[in-house]
Amino acid sequence: MAEPLPLASALVLQRRRVARQFKGQFHRLRKFAWILITAVDPEQSAASSLMNARDLQKTLENQHEQLKLYEKKLKDVVRAYKSLDAEKSALQKALDSLSQQDKDEESTPSTSSESLQVKLQQVEIDRERELADHGKVLAEMQARFAKEHQSFEAGAKESAVLSKKINQKDEALSQLKAREADLVRQVAALSKEVKELTEKAYHVPSIQILKDEMANLKNDHVRELRDAVTKTKHSTRLEEQEKASQKIAELEAKTMSLLETIARSEEARSEAHEALLQAEEEKQALAEELLELRSRQKNLDLEDDDEDAVTTLKLAIAKIREKNPGFDFHDLLGPDPEKKNLQHELRSLKDEYDQLSEMEAEMQKQRSRTIDVVAEKERELEAARNVSHQLDYRLREVEQAALVKELEHHKKTEAMSEEITKLQNKLSLLSTGGEMEYLRNIFVQFIQSNNSSAKKNILKAMGMALKLSANEMKSIESK
Repeated sequence: MAEPLPLASALVLQRRRVARQFKGQFHRLRKFAWILITAVDPEQSAASSLMNARDLQKTLENQHEQLKLYEKKLKDVVRAYKSLDAEKSALQKALDSLSQQDKDEESTPSTSSESLQVKLQQVEIDRERELADHGKVLAEMQARFAKEHQSFEAGAKESAVLSKKINQKDEALSQLKAREADLVRQVAALSKEVKELTEKAYHVPSIQILKDEMANLKNDHVRELRDAVTKTKHSTRLEEQEKASQKIAELEAKTMSLLETIARSEEARSEAHEALLQAEEEKQALAEELLELRSRQKNLDLEDDDEDAVTTLKLAIAKIREKNPGFDFHDLLGPDPEKKNLQHELRSLKDEYDQLSEMEAEMQKQRSRTIDVVAEKERELEAARNVSHQLDYRLREVEQAALVKELEHHKKTEAMSEEITKLQNKLSLLSTGGEMEYLRNIFVQFIQSNNSSAKKNILKAMGMALKLSANEMKSIESK
């Protein structure tokens, strides 16, 4: 009769152990879920929010599976409780049958019956206490399950929102990937150029020397270009000056010859004028002599004959003038050969003067053309100078653009390296389960701590455990 009691006690102890184990697992699950939910920072960058959203979704799925497992365990506990209740009823029936047998049997001592009755009451008390404890635990578990279910639904809603954001981020990520592909192509082209330059400068000890040599080559090229432009301008100017000097010398020679010709013409003209004046004087002297001879002839000749001849001559002259008023008696007498020569020389001098005037006008035209050619060459030199300035400006722009691209490439390379380091740290963190347990303990200490310095040290420890970057550790230390 004493054997069923240890069995009932063992069942009760087993039930308590299962409930205690379930309670501890439930607390650990709740703590882990709270850590994961509070670990999500909505103000993080696009890449970190994407990773945290996926991690949160995976964690929620794991939590849902664990909740299903705990529901199964809870059903097992309820089933065990029912089996214990059935065993208890069976034990009660066995005790009733034993008490009935005790009543029937008169030889059974009264002390054993009383002890059995006391034990039965103790079992009843323990059973009621266990039932009360189980009821409280069950109610608490149901309340916690409801809270966890609500938190799970909230997490599911948040997961849906995050999924939507993930889709948007995926679109942005595809655009970023396309841009990254372009950048990769540009990086490949730049790498190819760098490789070519490296192969060309294989014996150069450092990149700085290469840059110095490139700068020196550039300066030499600019200097040579300027020297070439200067030499070209100087040679062009010298050629133009030589041509202009030759033309001016030719024009001056022509001018001198024309001036000499004009001087000779003026001398000949003055001589002709003097000869003309001398001829006029001689003519006047001859006219005076003729008058004197006529007067003498009038005195010497007979008056009658002379008068008749003169009268006849005058009448004849008058008749001739009446008939032909334009008749010139000088033509009848014959031209003066000296006067004719003087007129011929005067015409030749006029012709030479006209030729000199034409040559002077032609020389003036050639001079104006020479000035125009010199001005055109000056304009060409100015255009070449402007082209040289534009080429220098474009060269500076190309160098500046190349420097900006190199800086952007360096920044993007550093950012990608830092992102790869973060992802590797996260992968290593997910691959180790002991560090998660360590992080849980540190996080619990962080929540329970009220000292700011202690919290700062705990944050540093968490950062070291999470393998944060140097910039992130500096941001933690600055808080």
